[in-house]
Amino acid sequence: MRLKTQILLLITPLIVIPLLTLGWIAHNHLRHTSEQRTLDQMEVLLDQVSLNIESEIDAAEFIIKTISKLSLVQQYALTASELDRYAIIQPSLLRLLASFQKTNPDYYEMRILMPDGYEDLRSTIKRIPNITEEEAETPYFKELSNSAQDIYTTYIINPDNNEPALIVGKALRFGNKTVDAITDSTVLRGYLVVTIKPQYSSQQTTSYLFGKKGVLFFTDNQGRILYHPDGPAQKQLPAPFLKKLKSPTEEQLTWSANLFGEQVYINSRKLHKNLFVVGSLPKKEVLEAGQQLGMLIVAITALSIILTLTTLYFFLNRILIKPIQLLNNAANQIAGGNLTNDIQIKTQGEIGDLAYTFNHMRENLRLSNDKIRHLAYHDPLTGLPNRRMLHEYLSHTMAYCRRRQLFMAVLLLDIDDFKRINDALGHQAGDNLLNAVSKLLKECLRSEDLVVVNVDEPPDTGSQFMARIGGDEFVILLPDIKTPHDVQIVARRILQLLSEPIQIANHQLYLTASIGITIFPSDAEDEESLMKNSDIAMYKAKADGKNSFRFYSHTMNEAANQRIHMENKLRTALSQEKLSLHYQPIVDISAGRTAGFEALLRWQDPELGFVSPEVFIPIAEETGLILPIGEWVLKQACTQLKSWHNQGHDDLFVSINVSNVQVARSDLVTIVRTHLSDTALSPESVHLELTESSFVIEKGRTSDTLKKLQDLGVYISLDDFGTGYSSLARLRNLPINVLKIDRMFINNMFKSKEDAAIVSAIIAMGRSMDIHVLAEGIETQEQYDSLAQKGCDMVQGYLISRPIPASEVPGFIAAQLTSVA
Repeated sequence: MRLKTQILLLITPLIVIPLLTLGWIAHNHLRHTSEQRTLDQMEVLLDQVSLNIESEIDAAEFIIKTISKLSLVQQYALTASELDRYAIIQPSLLRLLASFQKTNPDYYEMRILMPDGYEDLRSTIKRIPNITEEEAETPYFKELSNSAQDIYTTYIINPDNNEPALIVGKALRFGNKTVDAITDSTVLRGYLVVTIKPQYSSQQTTSYLFGKKGVLFFTDNQGRILYHPDGPAQKQLPAPFLKKLKSPTEEQLTWSANLFGEQVYINSRKLHKNLFVVGSLPKKEVLEAGQQLGMLIVAITALSIILTLTTLYFFLNRILIKPIQLLNNAANQIAGGNLTNDIQIKTQGEIGDLAYTFNHMRENLRLSNDKIRHLAYHDPLTGLPNRRMLHEYLSHTMAYCRRRQLFMAVLLLDIDDFKRINDALGHQAGDNLLNAVSKLLKECLRSEDLVVVNVDEPPDTGSQFMARIGGDEFVILLPDIKTPHDVQIVARRILQLLSEPIQIANHQLYLTASIGITIFPSDAEDEESLMKNSDIAMYKAKADGKNSFRFYSHTMNEAANQRIHMENKLRTALSQEKLSLHYQPIVDISAGRTAGFEALLRWQDPELGFVSPEVFIPIAEETGLILPIGEWVLKQACTQLKSWHNQGHDDLFVSINVSNVQVARSDLVTIVRTHLSDTALSPESVHLELTESSFVIEKGRTSDTLKKLQDLGVYISLDDFGTGYSSLARLRNLPINVLKIDRMFINNMFKSKEDAAIVSAIIAMGRSMDIHVLAEGIETQEQYDSLAQKGCDMVQGYLISRPIPASEVPGFIAAQLTSVA
């Protein structure tokens, strides 16, 4: 039965005001628009406030419409005799209105105005003066009486108490069945006017915050601030600001302004013709928030205003009061964050509709909450849990393992040489590769291994877990392991699966990975130490050749500290020019004289002593120091060679080792060209040495770089030939001028027929392709004579000379000339 047919029932709807605040400060990984997220948050809040204020107005209009249908109200309006009206009906009506106001204190003033504006009845629960008893000349009454709408609503400053108020007026048009029975027409009998303290509007200014200092405040169309989190003082907005605020083009657009001496971002919504809600966020805060990762989740709060009623009959309590109490309890549960319980009300009519709306809203809030939580705890690229979720899960899992005295393994996986793939194929291909790797890892783990849990529920099941914590790093947790062998099985399975080729666009990529493993609680008992130890073990796996896994040991920690110490020392040596170059002679066999020198980097540290290049060069490549070091070596070697040329040795060349990292740089050609120009050296007097591994990844880009260098006239030398991936087919497509036979083959030349055959084959290959062949590591005269007989072009090694400082080179050349003479 619809409420409109139940005249004797007084019903008040339950208003639920949802507030949803959405925020996230990111990833990782992707430095996206934290400024825009904050401004979007402000817009979302403004839209939400607009909906809530609209609901507040709708509720007030519904209430006054319901009250106007009460029989006492109709009798009061239809009673023409003032004596009968005041003596008989008014006391009962005042008691009814007072009981309603007692339950709903925000409705602090309820009045009936006559058509001429005279205040005929007034019920108030506050002791406030009645300044406006005659309403005929007040702006509000004029607007009310001239309104074509049945219900008129506005926000004003109440002259009775000088406070903001929501005023709702309803024209009382009733037909007197005795007098108007024939025409059945209605006549204006007066106005029912309710003055409401807009409690919700004031609460929003303190409840709904965004950023650190972002605020919402309410103002009327005259620029008076009605509600502000700093207090209710009716501050006046500047005229230019008010003009821009009222401009129709500014609604739902964010703009900047100077408000009360501070530069702020402003967005607003027109809630009513006499009410605006304004969001203000300091510009300084928005700019500072641009570098911060993260997402803020503000718990959903809901405030319900329960409108209860006083009835004259017993059955009203069962039909109306109990359902309203159920609605009230449901609103309190939502305000407390409980979004799981449905409201079980089967009543037909408006209350049943409200119950349905509550359940629908609860479900939307739950879905929004789940979406926000997913964004906060998952990597946007792969969909895997992120570092934040890993932190929560790891904390729960450690507690779980402590309670049950279990062991847990933490595996930190890093893709080897991922940066090269990014540089060569682009970041989109890198993202696609990360997605492919994440899928492979999921397949590699058993289906019961990977469980992405709700972080609100501790993982007492001991489930295994995987997360991406940034870049090309993944973490896998293996709780409840019995022996290290269990972890080895998983690690080997991962490495085996990753060894299969992966197709990305038109490229077939072969990947390897390095895995560091640490065990809880034997290796560490806190989260920070576990992650640090697994990182140390992972770097140990990389240092040992990559494509492997290593278990953490305490000696690794010492080695890691030593490595960091050496890295700092190397930085200091570079900045203070403590590095030096030694030069090893290269002899032209046919001419029997020194043709050039190979520049070799040396580091003598006061504390560490002599540090081998095999130790510090990998550190320089991993940290990026190889780029400034390589440029320094190139400059020093070219300058030194120019000095020797000026001394009359203008037929010498210098051979300079170039790291794979330097080759990957797009500006290597520019750097070489610059140093050639600065020293006025002929390009063919500079040889650049590369290892075979330079051509394994990014071979197209490397070949292009080498071709440009060769176009300059620079000689390209391929070092360690025969130990890696080179082949005749590859050499045909590479701009190579010199092949260097690795010392391993030279040392075994008289011990192994195979190595002797390889040396002969390399020399023959070089001669057939018009490529010079240089053998390194010559230590005996027998080796020298054999290479000369085979037709090798050049040699270098301890037989001729160890690497010597630049100051000793002129003496070495002079001694050689004397020996020849």
